[in-house]
Amino acid sequence: MYSVDWLNRIRSEELATVAEWLVPPLRILEIGAGTGAQARSLASAGFDVTSLDLPGSSYARDRVYPVREYDGKTLPFPDGAFQMIYSSNVLEHVIDLPSMMAECRRVLSPRGGCIHVLPTSAWRFWTTAAHFPALVPSAPRLSADAWRQCQAYDPLQRIAKTAATVTASLMDTFLPSRHGERGDCMSEISLFSHQAWRKCFESNGFYVRRWRPLGLFYTGYGVLGANVPISVRRRMSRLFGSACNVYELYRVGDKTFCTRTK
Repeated sequence: MYSVDWLNRIRSEELATVAEWLVPPLRILEIGAGTGAQARSLASAGFDVTSLDLPGSSYARDRVYPVREYDGKTLPFPDGAFQMIYSSNVLEHVIDLPSMMAECRRVLSPRGGCIHVLPTSAWRFWTTAAHFPALVPSAPRLSADAWRQCQAYDPLQRIAKTAATVTASLMDTFLPSRHGERGDCMSEISLFSHQAWRKCFESNGFYVRRWRPLGLFYTGYGVLGANVPISVRRRMSRLFGSACNVYELYRVGDKTFCTRTK
């Protein structure tokens, strides 16, 4: 399973690739700060970083950089406030993506762009595959939980109720839940494809200047975690696909850029 330290290590490796496109000193808005580790790294590299996240973020206790909380809908800044918007594994969790993309266009300055790191079809496929082995150690826990829930019933009812509760629990956990806000675990294979992300951006007033795989293989279950070195995960991505792609976007009509060509 993922630990915060392991997640930060993965995100740090991905950010190192993203940073090859960035030239300080840019005014950067990070949406979906998590622990703030990426914002801290960008700030250390000379960027002026403002970081946002939701009040209920599960990473709030592990923050290492100042994070401003917001409502998840309206970016609390004036028009043209930032030269770059950055997010990592965030857009798939946004319920009203057209509104969020409109807000991004609003707060970008002339020549300003977005860099978004997003999950791929490969990540979704292998995360789904990794779900099934995880069910095996879960079975005793599901049975014990179901038995505790049924202690209030008389013996005959208890047997029937326990069987029904265990069956329902297994059915609920047999198929992985979706990762984002649209579709299900199967349709996300298509929704997370390069073609689908490009279509999403273009339908919301952006075009993709360039994109690339980030070249790391991992799943949503963090299989073996830090026991598989980064160098091995890079080699695995050549066989099994990169977990994430990075996209650089500009508003339709913009022909000059604030990033380097590398």
